[in-house]
Amino acid sequence: MNSIERIARQLFCSLAVILFCSLLVLPSKAFAIYPSGGGLPDLGLDRSLQGSDQATEAFKEKFPFYERDEDGKPITKEFVKYDLANYDLSGLDLRGALFSVATLKRADLEGANLEGSIAYATHFEEANLTNVNFRDAVLTKSFFMATTIDGADFSGAIIDAPQREEMCSRAAGVNPVTGVETYDSLDCLSLNMRSSKS
Repeated sequence: MNSIERIARQLFCSLAVILFCSLLVLPSKAFAIYPSGGGLPDLGLDRSLQGSDQATEAFKEKFPFYERDEDGKPITKEFVKYDLANYDLSGLDLRGALFSVATLKRADLEGANLEGSIAYATHFEEANLTNVNFRDAVLTKSFFMATTIDGADFSGAIIDAPQREEMCSRAAGVNPVTGVETYDSLDCLSLNMRSSKS
């Protein structure tokens, strides 16, 4: 190995060490998080967004890509590769939202409106989906194990057969807004899997 190669290798190693050390020193908040980026930072974020209008405004404030038009009507929101696990999103108007490869594990979505939303490859495990409106939603490749779905309305929603079967085994309740039974909205009768729940 000649002296030029040796100097180049030493320089490369020195730069690598400096870069590694600077990454250890920089605070985690120094890294920007974008709507289509690698998810929301967990540290320092208040995961409680209680109250309807207040919650919507708080959510919009925290995440400016959650937008409304000039009449205040929600327009499409994008949550690509976002970690919304354990968030309190109860009562939020999320009509037309796009969730892709996102996680909503153990999130509280009680009473939220996700009509016409798309949730592709999204994890809802152990989430509270009580009284959620999922009418006409596209929920392909998404997971609903151990979710609370009492009163959720899935009318017209596209759901993978194994997930639908699993939810039908525990479907119960009536959506207070649409008046539709969860069991009927999942078309469970076609599966002959009447829930044991009353």
